[in-house]
Amino acid sequence: MERVKLKDQLRNRSWKAKNVEDDTADTTHTTSISIMRAQDGSVGLKFARPVGVKTGPFEVTRLVPGSAAHLSGVVRAGNFFCAVNGRDVCALTSEDVKVLFFGPPRTRLTMNIWFGINMYMSDVYIYTYINI
Repeated sequence: MERVKLKDQLRNRSWKAKNVEDDTADTTHTTSISIMRAQDGSVGLKFARPVGVKTGPFEVTRLVPGSAAHLSGVVRAGNFFCAVNGRDVCALTSEDVKVLFFGPPRTRLTMNIWFGINMYMSDVYIYTYINI
């Protein structure tokens, strides 16, 4: 496992999905989760990146009650994700990421979820929300 210091990530805005040990307060780690898409091909979550921030992970801001994401129990509001179906999303726009979430009904979607402290903890941001 590779250690990554969150302060360095914030300073450099160098966002890549990494697996790291969570043994200090300023360290995060990722895990891959899987969600079965609903009959309409949706997942049922909202995500955002702060306004003005063009790169970096996205935050899951809300799960639609009764949605595939909600029923899966593997993702929750406040999680950050850095990859969808194996594709790094940190340099993509919200609209590009939204397209990655939709797929054929009843197929699996994978996400790399970052666990740890808030990525944007030192600043106050306004969010734009994307419904998927």
